[in-house]
Formats: sequence, structure tokens, C-alpha cells
Amino acid sequence: MRLGRSLAMVCGAAVALISAPRAHADSISIVAKGTINGACSITVGQNFQSVNMTSATSASATAVVNCNTGFVTRATSANGALVSAGATSANFTNRLDYTLKLAVPLDGGSTVSASCGAATLKAGQSSCVLSPAGGGLSSAGGIATNQTATLTASWTLPTSPRPTAGSYFDTITLSITAMP
Repeated sequence: MRLGRSLAMVCGAAVALISAPRAHADSISIVAKGTINGACSITVGQNFQSVNMTSATSASATAVVNCNTGFVTRATSANGALVSAGATSANFTNRLDYTLKLAVPLDGGSTVSASCGAATLKAGQSSCVLSPAGGGLSSAGGIATNQTATLTASWTLPTSPRPTAGSYFDTITLSITAMP
């Protein structure tokens, strides 16, 4: 009987374990939330180099664009042309019209660009996408992480009135705004 009694004890213990209430596990979910605001910056990469304008037809500069969201870029020309401080006389001018092209590469491999005449880049003008009061060059939601934008100023020397001798200059200001 001993074997039967031991077997009964083992079976009883097994039944007790099987029928014992199982531990109930509680669980919760914790949601982590945060926000990273859209931010843009633009810095000078390389200024326009001084060129001999009678033999060159353009000059280039660069700017570094860093935006973690879509953006809009605008340009302003201080003079609306390349100007010289030199005096003018009949048949001569100290203003040289030029066209500014801005090309900004995006992280996805595409590039957004626009070209405008310098006169349209004066404060208050809106006849060009880059104009201060214009819509701005949009990245269409694309981002630019430390991308090098290119600015190209191009001109054609007029035959009449001819440009006076001297140094010509303009100041171009680029602005960039994050657009979510």
C-alpha cells in the first residue's frame, strides 16, 4: 500500500499545482511623445569673386542651407543692378543689369531653382518668385541638410549706353523660412 499511498500523494500534489490560481500579470502602455520644431539656417559658403566683367559673363557664389523641414527662400538686391560709384556722361552708364539664379539641392536628389532680374529683387518688388514680396522659392516640402546652394549672377554688357570704367557691386541678401 505504500506505493499506492505515495502515488496518491504525488497525484494530489500535481492536482493542487494544476488547480492553483495562476498569477495574474498586469501590463500598462506608456506613450512617449515629443516635438522637433522646423528650423532653417543659411550661411555664406563663398562670396562672389571679383571678375573682369568685359571678358566674363557671370560670377558665382555659394551658401550652405540646413533645413529639417520644407522651406522658402527669397533674395533682396540692395541696388537692383551692379553699380559703380564712377561718374557717368552721355552714352555711358554706371549701372549694369544682371540676372540672379539660385539653385538649392535637396536631400532627395532633386534641386529647386529660380532666376530673377536684379531690378525685381529690390525691396518691395514682387514680380519674381525670389523677390522680397514674392512667393519665394519653395522646396515643396523637401529638406536640405547642409546642402550647398549656388548663386549665379549673369550679365550682358550693353553697347549703348556703354558702362563706365570702374568697380561694380551689389549686395544680395538671402533669407530662408521654415515651412512645415
